[in-house]
Amino acid sequence: MARMSWQEACLLEPSLVSVSGLMKESPLIAETLIGGLTNRCWKVEFHEHVPVVWRPSTTVTKHFSVSRHQEYQILSALNKAGFLLSPKPFCISEQGLIVEWIEGAPLKQEDRNLLVGLFARVHQFPVSHLPVIPFSYIARLDHYWFRLQSLGFSTDALQLLYERWRVMPNITDIPDTLCHFDLGAHNIIETVSGFKIIDWEYAALSDPRLDLAMSFGSESKLETIVTDYCHYRGIANTDDWIEGVKQWVPRAQMLAMLWYFIAEIVWDNQIMGQEAEKIKQVLSDSDLER
Repeated sequence: MARMSWQEACLLEPSLVSVSGLMKESPLIAETLIGGLTNRCWKVEFHEHVPVVWRPSTTVTKHFSVSRHQEYQILSALNKAGFLLSPKPFCISEQGLIVEWIEGAPLKQEDRNLLVGLFARVHQFPVSHLPVIPFSYIARLDHYWFRLQSLGFSTDALQLLYERWRVMPNITDIPDTLCHFDLGAHNIIETVSGFKIIDWEYAALSDPRLDLAMSFGSESKLETIVTDYCHYRGIANTDDWIEGVKQWVPRAQMLAMLWYFIAEIVWDNQIMGQEAEKIKQVLSDSDLER
């Protein structure tokens, strides 16, 4: 992380100028934050106001279909309802979002019991408080697909996988819940008052089994994890949930693969491309039914 004066930071990141117009107090210090893959965020400090995080809206966020306005709506609903796991949102504009800085330390290693509990608490949030459009798997898949093509990426080698997994899973319908879609140790902060979940930019209303598939799809003990989750929420039809998560796994992998290919182009990052190729091989070898 690089810490610098406000004037220096604004020269490096022009969108930071928006913070001065949104906050009543003038910023003093800005610091780049590491760890976020979608977009570079900044910690902003003031003389009296608590520190905040600037989450800009850029071409990169558009590549990944990230909406700061939806992120703001979700965080606002969580804050209004007294949900203690998320940061408080302060301001939103066309240039970006300002949220509370969470003071603490990132979770050092995966704690499955903790994660299962956090998933359950997020999924149990009353969705009537969320004025957002439900997530569409096929729409998001198509967005990534056509975005790749618009970036000059040849999708010919992926065509069969795209056609195979561009269908909804044949599983029992359940009500949509709030889903984080990137819940892992990297987005959990341990504070003096407990754990907090950060980076809600992909959050949406969706099938909670897809949320579980995105985080636990590669786990060897997937069935145990889903069983523990169901027990936590008092869900009786555990076998149906296990099957549902399993059916979502290759679709979650399909989204992840296209995301990594986009990331490879956007940041010219070969490691991202290698991750995408690994997922491609897994999907190509998969014998799961559609």
